Amino acid sequence: MFNPLVRHIAFSGKHMNLAAALEPTTSKGEILTTEHFAILAAMSAIPSFFCEYIGQRTLSQDAGVVRVYRLNQAE
Repeated sequence: MFNPLVRHIAFSGKHMNLAAALEPTTSKGEILTTEHFAILAAMSAIPSFFCEYIGQRTLSQDAGVVRVYRLNQAE
């Protein structure tokens, strides 16, 4: 959506809250994704990266437990 206060595009909603809860569990230099993103990426068949399942993580902010994938650059 366009945010008129800062005059640029802003994002909000459930998936942004989920990303914010996932971020503190991420190590330096690592990009983690949710299962939803990993599925969409696989369906899109983007050749420059792939998502590797690494297990479940308990999220901050009482966001629960989610299946987590690591984003890897394709060789």
